[in-house]
Amino acid sequence: MTILSLRKPSYVFFIAVSMQTQFTNSMIYALDKAFPDDKKFKHMEGNSSAHLKSINIGSTLSLTLNDGLIEMGIWQGIFFCEFDGPRERRVLVHIMGE
Repeated sequence: MTILSLRKPSYVFFIAVSMQTQFTNSMIYALDKAFPDDKKFKHMEGNSSAHLKSINIGSTLSLTLNDGLIEMGIWQGIFFCEFDGPRERRVLVHIMGE
């Protein structure tokens, strides 16, 4: 098993349908609609909507490995989504034995 863990609260990894480009557009639209940039959000950096989006998706991703390869469905892909950037980011990767 591999765990990807993120160090800041404004970007995420997630697994989704990777063969349909329109899916990512729909996801971004839905998140922007649910968590718009709004002056009523109180946060010193002004990026409350980025934090709310990432909280709702999650900050860790667990992946199953088999013979050193990630096991996923044929239509699945791993996505990285930055809600407050671009910025330089760090990802912690923890690989556990079988």
